[in-house]
Amino acid sequence: VQRPPKPKLKEKPINANQTANSKSKISFIVIASAIIILIGGVISFLLLPQKIDEEYTIVVNGLRKTKSDLQPYTGVIYFPKSKEEGTYKLGLKSGEWTYYHPYKIKMLKAKINYLNGEKHGPYKEWNVNGMLIAEGVYDRGKEVGLNKSWSNQGVLNKVVNYKADRLTLYNNAGKKIYDGSLKEWQFVRKERDRKEWQRKLPSGIIIFKQDG
Repeated sequence: VQRPPKPKLKEKPINANQTANSKSKISFIVIASAIIILIGGVISFLLLPQKIDEEYTIVVNGLRKTKSDLQPYTGVIYFPKSKEEGTYKLGLKSGEWTYYHPYKIKMLKAKINYLNGEKHGPYKEWNVNGMLIAEGVYDRGKEVGLNKSWSNQGVLNKVVNYKADRLTLYNNAGKKIYDGSLKEWQFVRKERDRKEWQRKLPSGIIIFKQDG
């Protein structure tokens, strides 16, 4: 018994307009994707220097700049990351600089004066609770005159008079535990640290000390 052949399905006629529209859509998608990728690449390229140099990024008169721009710069600037602001003069810190605690909004941490990039003049420091913990004077990077420090609870713990070679120390209860020569105290501390360091050295090591 021979089965009759299956009837052939009629092929739909190809519409030239539909083919053209499909190709146009594909071309549009490809071009749009390429444009988006290009724009993204340009934006990433422009933002890359800020990401690389984020630690040194500053704000100068409202504009973002990097550390390399400071060499000839003179004017007021602000470091967003380290929370400090002040004046640069020919690329060096000059005048009073203000420092803020990193996790507090405009909470003062310190006010320090500078001259040609060195600490010079009076300074003050505060803790996160706004209590004064240190004050004194610098002369070209070195502490001079009368300098004081307090604990975070506001208890005076150290008074140094560099001019008079005087050091006064207090314990946490405010009781005086030392009042004497600053140089002698530094010598004792230095010798104590040296002996402690030698005690921790592994056995068998010999240290040679030059004369003088």
